[in-house]
Amino acid sequence: MPEFVPLAESIVDAILETDPALASYAGDHRFDDRLPDLSPGAVADRVTMLRDAADALSGTDPDDFDDQEKVDHAILSAIVERGMFELSDVREHEWNPLVHNPGPMLHTLLARPFAPAEERLTSLGGRLAAVPDALATARAVLRDVPRLHTEIAVGQFAGAATLIRDQVPGLL
Repeated sequence: MPEFVPLAESIVDAILETDPALASYAGDHRFDDRLPDLSPGAVADRVTMLRDAADALSGTDPDDFDDQEKVDHAILSAIVERGMFELSDVREHEWNPLVHNPGPMLHTLLARPFAPAEERLTSLGGRLAAVPDALATARAVLRDVPRLHTEIAVGQFAGAATLIRDQVPGLL
């Protein structure tokens, strides 16, 4: 049976690497130069990673853990199960254009001084460079989008463009 802590660390690293928005939100800035890849191949790879993580977690016996590890195991198992459910069953990336809006991830780099401006600008450059591919993916995967989601997305995407136009010069 694998030791829980190294297993948990590898699962958390894999989750954060495939979800740069979650990584940024959690304070892990290693992936700040990326946007989430919501292409069918990347989503399938992420589901496979999550299934492998679920299998690895189920191969451990929480009864052998101390109290903190039991809680960590339960939390991590729930995160993995939720990720699989969202990607495989809810599939929001296929019907909600708001999921594809890079604005919140760009805003994080502009508005929060968690690192020197130069470092945040470098990450911002990476994310901006990824926007055309992310939008192409959105066009390819979105189907049966509810009208309300479309109307909200139009306003939010316009807001993201304004954010870049108005905020980047100040950071420069």
